[in-house]
Parts: sequence; structure tokens; C-alpha cells
Amino acid sequence: SNLLLRENDRLPNTHFRVMMNAGSVYEPPGKQGVTSLLATLLTKDTEKRSSVEVAEAIESVGGSFYEFSGNNSMGLALDLLPSNVDLALDLIEQALLHPVFKDETFTLEKAAHMAAIKEDLDEIVTAGLKILRKRFFGDHPLSTGGAGSLESVGSLGADDIQELRSSLVTAGNVTIAVSGQFDMENLKPRLQALLEKLPLGGKPVSNHEFKKPSSPGEHREPMDREQAVVFHAYLGPGLLEKDFYVSELANEIFSGMSSNLFEKIREELSLAYFVRSSRIVGLDTAMFYFYAGTSTEGYPKVIEELVKEVKRVRKGDIAFQELDRCKTRLKASRRMSMQTNSSCASHAALNVTYGLSANDWKSYDERIDAVSIQDLANFASKYFREEERVELVIGALE
Repeated sequence: SNLLLRENDRLPNTHFRVMMNAGSVYEPPGKQGVTSLLATLLTKDTEKRSSVEVAEAIESVGGSFYEFSGNNSMGLALDLLPSNVDLALDLIEQALLHPVFKDETFTLEKAAHMAAIKEDLDEIVTAGLKILRKRFFGDHPLSTGGAGSLESVGSLGADDIQELRSSLVTAGNVTIAVSGQFDMENLKPRLQALLEKLPLGGKPVSNHEFKKPSSPGEHREPMDREQAVVFHAYLGPGLLEKDFYVSELANEIFSGMSSNLFEKIREELSLAYFVRSSRIVGLDTAMFYFYAGTSTEGYPKVIEELVKEVKRVRKGDIAFQELDRCKTRLKASRRMSMQTNSSCASHAALNVTYGLSANDWKSYDERIDAVSIQDLANFASKYFREEERVELVIGALE
């Protein structure tokens, strides 16, 4: 169903989450960033209220109304007191069915998006990640972050926003989740009526496939900075692939403050001021990458240590205590993240949007517990392949 309702009287608020399949794989070529701009504009002018009036309406009841967009989804979130549910329904209906894309608001928000992209280009890790994605994903849409590039966002017109809106805001692609205090008998039929007003249409389709990294090998990118940042990127499993839970654990093994990598590179060798792994995850593919902040002198040694660490996991040389600690941390942080109405609504809506069951998180612990040292070794052998590794060093090179 496209409607998910969870009554929770423990917290005195009501959270609404409107979720759609969206993101770079559904954007027209050369229009990267259009999803993120559309999401912003849906919280602005509507037939009933100007963007200033929307902001005043939600602030006058002490609530919040914001948008989000990522690699695979976009949507709207509203958080307010249970007594203001009528306002929430009105704001959602106006945003989904009656947005007005005024020229001046469009121009202002487009400029703000471009300013944020420019700011990111000054920050060495973010700038490095942009280059890394390009080298890794090549022509695949995931090569550009959700924000898009200065060129792609610069080229957007209001008609691009309208076109994307009509392909995404459809009955088959909108899920609404509510968590918190509300009156089920009153709210459910009203939300159903709202969903029935949406134009007909299914989920958007993507025909992009990604088999392996586009430009493996060594890449060097001088940047006028005191430090150097090393990146190592490998192929990884997407959100819907069966290896995804192994990648959750692998990421935890490399990223914790007590991780082998951190201890060795940062504490023992004093080579880096940060070192960790992360992922750019699509539904059916991902980039699993390591990154470390170091110096001109330090980066060759950091590269050596990153390679050693991957070999260690490939050999299954992981202590049982280390694995156990990582599992405990992952399960605890997932449980803590489910404490708020906003995260409950968000998890449920995302699951349904991606074609999983709303309560998919309930089996999280058991799937994490099921991962063995051998699974991690197999995972590292399958994904962390030297001949496919993309290595980038950005910053003070010589």
C-alpha cells in the first residue's frame, strides 16, 4: 500500500513523510540536480500560499516542513503537534497537487543550489569525492552527486522542473507514512482521498546498468592545499542486493574509532588525521570507498596500509571480537535511529518505495548476526579487486 500509519503515543508529535522513487538515474541526461531543485521548490509557492506564507504557516505552529533528496529517492517531511494535523494535510496536498513555480523563486533557489555546489568545490574531501565519482562511474548517472554540477544546474529551466514533477508525482510513485499521535479513524480516509487525487502513473523506470569501474588505476589531482587526501574506490552491492548486509558490516569494520585501520594509520603511524570507509549506494550498484587525510610525504604509505587492510579482510584475518563489536555497534545505532517518529516514518516509506516490506528493519539484527568472517572474506575477494580499483590522490602532491 502507499499509505503507512503507525500510532505511537510515547512522543508528543506527529511526523508525515512523503516519499518518491527519484534521483539521478531518473534524471534526463545533462540535467543532474533537477531532482534536488524540484524537491526544494515543492516546499515553496503553491496556489494557496506564497513561499513566505508557507514558512509562516508552519513556523506559527512551531512545526517544521522540509524536503530531502538522495541517490534513489526524494520527498517532503512535516513534523508538528498532533493538534495541527489539518495544516499538515493542507500543506502536503498543496505541495503535491498545486505547486506554482514562480520565476523569481526558481531563480533564487537555483542560485542557492549553485552557491552550495561552489562551496563544496572548495572543500578538499568533497571536491575529491566529485572527481572520484566521475572516474569510477563514468557515464552512469551516479557519477554526479544529487546536487548536480554547476553546468547541469546552470542549464535548468522551469520547464525541466515541470517535466520531472509530472513524471514523479504520480499515484504509483508516492508513498505517505505517518508516525506519532493521531486519530486513525479521522486521518486514514483523508490521506486516502488525497492519494486518490494524484495523477495516474507508475514508478519511473531507469535503464542504466553499471558493470565495473570506468577508469581503474592511479589518478592524481593537484589542489592548492596543505594536505593530501587519498581515495580508494571499489565496486559494491546496491541496496536491493543480497550482499548489502555484508557491506554494512564491512563499512563498520573499516570506519570505527577502534577499527584496525584507524589504530594503525592514525594512532600507531600518525600518518593520517582521519581514515574511514563510506559508500555511494544505488538500488543495484554501489561504490565502496576508503579515504584518508594525510600529507605529501605520508600518502604513499597510507596507500600501502589501505591495500594491506583489504588483503587482511580478504584472507579472513578478522578477530571474532572485532566482528562482534562491529555487529553490536551496527545493531545499537539502528535501534537508536528508530527512536524518533521521523526516522520510523522515513524507514518505512523508503522500504516501500524500494519495493521492500514496510517493516523490513525488523529483520535487520538477524541479517547482521548471520554475517560470518568467511562472508566478509568472500565479499572482499568479490568486490575489492585490485585490477578494478580507482585510486585518487588530491591536494598537495609535490
